[in-house]
Amino acid sequence: MHNETQKEKTGFWGYFECENDPEVATLLFDTAADWLRKRGLTRMLGPANPSLNDPCGLLVDGFEWSPFVLMTYNPRYYPTLVTKAGFTKAMDLLAYIIPTRNSTGPASTASPTSSASARRRRSAAWTCRSSSPS
Repeated sequence: MHNETQKEKTGFWGYFECENDPEVATLLFDTAADWLRKRGLTRMLGPANPSLNDPCGLLVDGFEWSPFVLMTYNPRYYPTLVTKAGFTKAMDLLAYIIPTRNSTGPASTASPTSSASARRRRSAAWTCRSSSPS
């Protein structure tokens, strides 16, 4: 569907797992590229997993926090392996931590959305509730 809509010949890769070994990572990517080439595809894009409900992309910053639900998480060395294999970034995918009044941990860190979040909480059109039991 993607290739028909975008008029491309793109193959996607995902579910990447690898030791911190550039030679092994390059072999994995080269094998995937060969498989795609044999099917007439000329471009590789990833990491993108089969469903849009799965996380996509690589975590490149924020390793000081534990993984978050439905957000990509990978070892710190993955971006280097992917870059050394010849891939370049297509776009930034951003996630924000929105602190709440009673939050602890990483959410207590200021974020670009904190003032917007505070304005929304005061707005009658928005109701923000803690996910923690009272």
